[in-house]
Amino acid sequence: GEELEPNTPLPLVTDFLLATLLKKAAKSTHTQGVTVLGENIIEKIALEGHSMSSTDMGNPNLGEIPIGEILRHAVTRRAADLGFRIRVRAESMARGVRTAKPAPSDISLGTVLGIEAVRALRQGHSEVVVSVRNDQPYHFPFSHLIDPATGHIRTRRVAPSVIGHIR
Repeated sequence: GEELEPNTPLPLVTDFLLATLLKKAAKSTHTQGVTVLGENIIEKIALEGHSMSSTDMGNPNLGEIPIGEILRHAVTRRAADLGFRIRVRAESMARGVRTAKPAPSDISLGTVLGIEAVRALRQGHSEVVVSVRNDQPYHFPFSHLIDPATGHIRTRRVAPSVIGHIR
């Protein structure tokens, strides 16, 4: 959202996103890609028929507008209008904690994970999980989480004695 002027028309954002996706697809053998957008992009796009209230702390209540779905629909429709068939999926990664005041450790962890995610993308990786181990950020293939016997994500049980330490 840093490059966008306030009240940027949605069709302009849509064309930019679509052009980015098509350019990436033309240069790559990969059929999938990732575009990461901060949800504060909502504050820069002119969205007809959508309004936002403020949180108790005076910040825009970003969760009231499903920006991922709005952009997914707009990009998919524009691609179809131009004769391209693409599939776009929108994911929201922060909806559960956005209204709570973050602790310094939350801010630090979010920054570290975000930097590692960008690093993974710049290295050409996709379908990875970003995490921290021994105070060091790292990423690994999502496929490592899949149980080959079931084809589902492996679950890891947390011992009841550990739960008391989580606050």
